[in-house]
Amino acid sequence: MLLVKIFLMKKLYSLYHINTNFSSINPSQFKNLINNSYNKLLDLIENNNYSISVEASAKSLIDLNKADHKIISRLKYLISKKKCSFVASGYVQLIMPIVPYELNKKNLEIGEDIYKKLLGINPKIFYINEQTFSKSLIKLLKNYNKIILEYNNSNLNAKKKILDAYQINTINDDYNNKIDVIWNDHIFFQKFQRLIYGEISQDDYLNFLKKFKFSENSYLPLYGSDVECFGFSPSRYKSEPSLINSHWKNIEAIYKKLENFDFNHFNLYDLKKKKNSKSYKITSIENPIIVKKQAKYNVTRWCLTGRNDLLINTFCWRMFENLKRKKITNIKKWKLLCELWSSDLRTHVTKWKWDNAIKIFKKNNQIKLKLNNHKQNNNQKIINKNDLEIKNKNLILKINAKKGFSIKSLYKKNMILGHIEQGFFNSNRLDVDFFSGHSILEYEKEKITDIGTQYKKYSLNKKFNKISYIVKKGMGKFLDYKKISILSNTEIELENSFKNIPDSSLRTFYLTFNPKLFNKNNLYIKTHNGGNEIEKFYIKNKNFNYGERISNIVSSNTTLGSTKNILILGDKKKEIIIHIDRNYSAIMPMISYQSIDKNYLLRIFFSCCETDETSKNKILSFSSKISLKIKEIN
Repeated sequence: MLLVKIFLMKKLYSLYHINTNFSSINPSQFKNLINNSYNKLLDLIENNNYSISVEASAKSLIDLNKADHKIISRLKYLISKKKCSFVASGYVQLIMPIVPYELNKKNLEIGEDIYKKLLGINPKIFYINEQTFSKSLIKLLKNYNKIILEYNNSNLNAKKKILDAYQINTINDDYNNKIDVIWNDHIFFQKFQRLIYGEISQDDYLNFLKKFKFSENSYLPLYGSDVECFGFSPSRYKSEPSLINSHWKNIEAIYKKLENFDFNHFNLYDLKKKKNSKSYKITSIENPIIVKKQAKYNVTRWCLTGRNDLLINTFCWRMFENLKRKKITNIKKWKLLCELWSSDLRTHVTKWKWDNAIKIFKKNNQIKLKLNNHKQNNNQKIINKNDLEIKNKNLILKINAKKGFSIKSLYKKNMILGHIEQGFFNSNRLDVDFFSGHSILEYEKEKITDIGTQYKKYSLNKKFNKISYIVKKGMGKFLDYKKISILSNTEIELENSFKNIPDSSLRTFYLTFNPKLFNKNNLYIKTHNGGNEIEKFYIKNKNFNYGERISNIVSSNTTLGSTKNILILGDKKKEIIIHIDRNYSAIMPMISYQSIDKNYLLRIFFSCCETDETSKNKILSFSSKISLKIKEIN
């Protein structure tokens, strides 16, 4: 009978995420946070036997140790007595798919050293920061046996039967590196939060859990999110929960009631996977970076929105390149960069934290707050010429000055990219002109593009092997200058400088590729998303657009990290290699692709800023630059 009961036991896990650097919490709130949230969690663990799991960044442990060393001693004791298990998450909370591999590696190594020093342990389960994941992180996390990751936005979501409890799965990358996953689920942890806040009843909540079918080794992720939302209010939203003093009593009450219905908490380290289980890829070209929760929580919220993500991410890239170029090994400098690149300075960051971060940027490496704003060099003026041409031995680049200095065509034997005229596609959905080399600003229900600018004055500059056309002004009051260059027999360069850009959606360097350029069946995209190995995605007959609006507030749905600053398009015969110069500005690549019979519409563009609920009023002035190289594959 005992064996039968164990087999039929309904396994749960609860994991509480500690983050003292939570974006919307100021240090003045820290004492209140410790007393009403962190200590209450440890009380729950100490006074019961629920096998609760705790996860914290190493920086959070340092902060707690400074504020009240007793809380670290207490946590260490509870771990040693197996009253709770501990899960790692690195030195700080980095959004790993959009951060350079070298910094991700440092963040893990620094975190591991601190866990050993303060807690005396080497955790073997890793909680993916903000549940934001790309497949190249698998090898980077090789020191861990398992990761905790949200299931809902993975490729496996369509395969799971809705009412089946979860199983541990194995996932793999392009190089057959593998890791096991304990799944998290935002529907579960948001239901739990609503119960604790008094928004749903215990009966409704229990009825929700009773629907699930359990098999051997299965479990439900009862809770896997912030501890700060219980007993404490960070005051981000007008609709934040009231009655915070009752939160911990409500948690203890539902845990006890669950035991009466044979729902039992299990230690995360004791969860087992099914024998001979398959291995899965869980990302795709439509969704290359998995993010927690609903679609509005996509990865752009940490690189293109907030108070001014473009600004601070550019500064971070400059600091990173400086550390890397000078081969600096000083651990304090790497820790500082981890802190400056953490998610906690993005999204709902408080003004105090923001101002303090800007001061730190100013003190380090003489980084100027104003981004590059290069001046036009007027060597030669040409008047009233609609079509311009730059060419060398292999490339012919034609520019349409009448249409915003857009790229009419780029040829190397065949057309690479340029203008696709209205009517090319036999489709009502695509019955418009598609340009290249232009920018689009969406602001206050208005769409502003430089295509409408007719240039009559421009300068031609020649320097060594670089030939450039430059125009000044355009796109209303927002474009300061625009520069198009040929660098070599295989490479062109595009550069823009914007001024006084309001809080908006701004995309630049639209590249519309020749629908006959690549073999549709072999077409792929390659880039790096936080790992050392390049990620490869075949497109085939997919239809997607990273820049498609999610809602009136959220202006896009994803981006690529391109964390080694390159993006490659190719097939078996040729590759187009795009390099992003993030020392100018930390713009992010986006892709739009539509399959139309035997043809396709492939566009690459680069986002400078997007909007979501974290966006704050800001004015941006900056320059951006990319280069594009054509490579034949033998």
